[in-house]
Amino acid sequence: MVKEVRLSIIDDFYEHFSQVYGDDERCFRGVSDSSHELIPSIGRILQLVDDEVMLSSYELRIIDEFKRRVHPLLKYTPSSEWEWLFIAQHYGLPTRLLDWTSNPLVALYFAVTERPDKDFAIYTGMFLDRLYQNSNGQMQELGNIGDEPSDVIPYKLDKVCAVFPSFFDNRLQNQSAFFTAHPRPDKPLTSDVTKYIFPSHLKERFKEMLDAFGINKTFLFPTIDVVAEDIKTKWEMELPHM
Repeated sequence: MVKEVRLSIIDDFYEHFSQVYGDDERCFRGVSDSSHELIPSIGRILQLVDDEVMLSSYELRIIDEFKRRVHPLLKYTPSSEWEWLFIAQHYGLPTRLLDWTSNPLVALYFAVTERPDKDFAIYTGMFLDRLYQNSNGQMQELGNIGDEPSDVIPYKLDKVCAVFPSFFDNRLQNQSAFFTAHPRPDKPLTSDVTKYIFPSHLKERFKEMLDAFGINKTFLFPTIDVVAEDIKTKWEMELPHM
């Protein structure tokens, strides 16, 4: 059962999310609708829910087609199944990964930028089972860095793990991003997490605060099209009113 905490004012954010953390970093995920559960994108496909065999087959087939069709477009060849999953998640293919961040301001941004009429939430968690990608693209468990990489296959997990990729893209770095990988992606994550719920009327005020702190679309999605959109919006505001 997910522990829920209801907050009502902006100062509550500072109180609950500004403390200094120790070695075990807290993890944050913002959702624009507080009713959203912690379910990876492939687990939200209704036809696959509660059918582990069909879900696994569907997942492997779409990632296989993704590899074949995307390979010529990539600047480098992914070195492992994990790297293929990271890239697939990055570009919106349904996977068993769920996006998290170690920066609570980034989580807040994703919670307040959509659905202005919905209460929003920030999930926090501490995931002790962790995998880190080394310079060769292989995964290693926390505490075993420097040893021979463990043969961890993403499709054969027996527990939820926090997975930390190498930053192959500025977007991941700016978002302080990592993932959780789920053995049953159609089942919501409910253990070892807390959901902090805020009222919808705070969204606009939080957006203004985040923009003042430089946590905005241009920073989190540093691509040419986003920069161009930002410049266009900025200079349109300089034009005289018709």
